[in-house]
Amino acid sequence: MMTDRYVKGALQTTITAIAIHRTGDSPFFGESATIVRLDDEGGGPFIVIEQADASQLSAIRLDPDECEIVMREARRLLEQKAIEGVEENKA
Repeated sequence: MMTDRYVKGALQTTITAIAIHRTGDSPFFGESATIVRLDDEGGGPFIVIEQADASQLSAIRLDPDECEIVMREARRLLEQKAIEGVEENKA
């Protein structure tokens, strides 16, 4: 078992973004790439949905299949134990 004697507490991982894209398309800047991510500006976590190639600012175009995946992954982000109680800890 690997341990790091310099770490003062348990480490955990938290997924903060998920790329949804067609096979063969880049998850970073591909034409079909949709990024679903968590953000927090001090009032608690919320979902941000971005598209790399959106021709209109703040416009998001999702077909029915994409929409279903985006909603599923947004729920997955919000259900993480790592963000539970974030708002209570800010008080």
